[in-house]
Amino acid sequence: MSAARIGSGTQLLFLAGGLAVSPPPLRNCTTARNRFARLAYPSPQYWPFPPFDVVLDKPKHPGGCTLGGPKGWKGPADSPCSRFSRGALVMPEPYVVQPIAAVLGHCAMATTACHAVDLGGNVGIHAAYMASLGPVLDVVEPQSDLAAAIQRTMAVNCWSHRVTVHNAAISPDPATSGQTFKLRAGWRLDDTGMKRSRNFVAPYVSLQSLLANRVIDLIKIDIDSFEYALLTAIEKLVASRSTTVRAILVEIQKYHERRSYGTLQSL
Repeated sequence: MSAARIGSGTQLLFLAGGLAVSPPPLRNCTTARNRFARLAYPSPQYWPFPPFDVVLDKPKHPGGCTLGGPKGWKGPADSPCSRFSRGALVMPEPYVVQPIAAVLGHCAMATTACHAVDLGGNVGIHAAYMASLGPVLDVVEPQSDLAAAIQRTMAVNCWSHRVTVHNAAISPDPATSGQTFKLRAGWRLDDTGMKRSRNFVAPYVSLQSLLANRVIDLIKIDIDSFEYALLTAIEKLVASRSTTVRAILVEIQKYHERRSYGTLQSL
């Protein structure tokens, strides 16, 4: 496995050869698309991603851009969601979508299934870029309103048949699976300063339950917390041949950077 630093130095992408890929099956999902289309906004277009929409509204506030950014914008053209569609918002982050394209970009043209995992889906923008390229995808997001938005994004784009959204907190310890986790919500587009208090209770889902006995083409990790523990758990699974992981894209907090980088080098 080879290593390369991406972006400012806090994003790490680790790649191995022989990526498996898959064509996205075609399904008729007109009902689901019509149900959520009024909550969605066109994604900014980057090659090789196809056009798709991202849900950034809550059902009771269509057109309000309630999940896309803080209140206070002057009109529709100034809304964070309009800026998202123009490619002028903080997300998607280019140093995330570029590695996604590099690893999953040929999934739609092959006959062997791609599998990907997004740990820390947030509002689902990066998960949507992953899903648009055709893999079977697991997304883990503990904040209930954001997990619901991700599910709607997958439905509006006809991807629900191959994307599983876990409204849960990821855990490196299989003994915690099924236990509950209390959290105060972290960074999100509608509260980038993390000033509003929102408390959530979510079950744990173990990393092992998502990875064991599977070949995973890409794991994206962005949890702003215990990345080192997750990477250590992945290392153990790979060492025991319980799983094969071909690429990892991880955002590492500064205080965990040295330990996490060492763990990635050993994979």
